[in-house]
Amino acid sequence: MGRLRDLLGTRGFMDLGIPEISTVAEAIQKHRRRRHRVVILNKVEEEIEKIKSANNSAKDVAVWRNKAEIYKAMFSSHNTWLLIRKEYILQRWSKYIWFKHATPKYSFHVWIATLDRLSTCDRMLRWNPDIDPTCVLCKLEVETRNHMFFSCAYSSQIWGTLMRGLLCSGYTER
Repeated sequence: MGRLRDLLGTRGFMDLGIPEISTVAEAIQKHRRRRHRVVILNKVEEEIEKIKSANNSAKDVAVWRNKAEIYKAMFSSHNTWLLIRKEYILQRWSKYIWFKHATPKYSFHVWIATLDRLSTCDRMLRWNPDIDPTCVLCKLEVETRNHMFFSCAYSSQIWGTLMRGLLCSGYTER
């Protein structure tokens, strides 16, 4: 029937009179049958009695659940990861940041910039209102991610020089 906690919730152990830390073998050996008003509890009681009457002397074994709610004897770190992680919608930009031959340091930095989590002055201003929020490069506007990458005159000159050197004749202004 699966794990009792999944089937009955946290209260199910108490209703059945089985300590939560019991193994299946301990539950079968020490359990005394009860009658319940709840149908599912009576079904669990019947299953326990079937196992008792079969006189099973098999050892208690650990099984591992995968995403498809199937229990297997072998552990899989991949399946465990899929169970514990929170799934998000795949972003269109992710393949341009996280690709096979990317340098992790640069990918991480671009990822942080894409999420607007860089420690720019506008963000630091929230932590310390006494700082000067103007751009450290051009000293004209408030330093934000968009300003630094798209509208700062100084960083635009740097990007232009860098791109002209890398792209040579393939570089065009805007």
